[in-house]
Amino acid sequence: MWNQTFKEMIKMRKVSLAILIPLLIGILTVAFNTQLAFTQSTTITVPDDFSTIQEAVNAANPGYTIYVRAGTYYERVTIDKSNLALIGESKHTTIIDGGGGNYSTVKVINVDFVEISGFTIQNSYDGIHISSSYFVTVSGNTITNSTFYGIRLQSSSFDTFSGNNITGSSEGGILLS
Repeated sequence: MWNQTFKEMIKMRKVSLAILIPLLIGILTVAFNTQLAFTQSTTITVPDDFSTIQEAVNAANPGYTIYVRAGTYYERVTIDKSNLALIGESKHTTIIDGGGGNYSTVKVINVDFVEISGFTIQNSYDGIHISSSYFVTVSGNTITNSTFYGIRLQSSSFDTFSGNNITGSSEGGILLS
């Protein structure tokens, strides 16, 4: 009797493994393929693909790079999508001009893993305003003629700033709050 029960237990385990192993492989395959989809990188070029930087940001998906060719772009840009890179061709020739007024030229709101580099950002309330975001990298930019601050951070953490030149901001270069 004990031998018969033991044989039935082994048979049940074989059946269980025969079901569980393919199921586990299927789950891992879906998880792996999903991860690959999230890390796929695509580049949008302004003005080739979109005439404005904001249109490119609006069209981008997480993981995209928005490459901006040399020129002056008279606009204010709001980045509200995570995992984007906004890269200018050259900080000397790729200019985002906010046109003055009471708005920040580049605003990063409630997102993670954003990179901004290679621009001259000018004529705004704050050059770059980062709010409620994490892991934002701002590097290799010239920020000039801001009414208040070159860079303003509010409730933001784990950010990196390097190689930026901030001039002509009436209140100061960087505000941390």
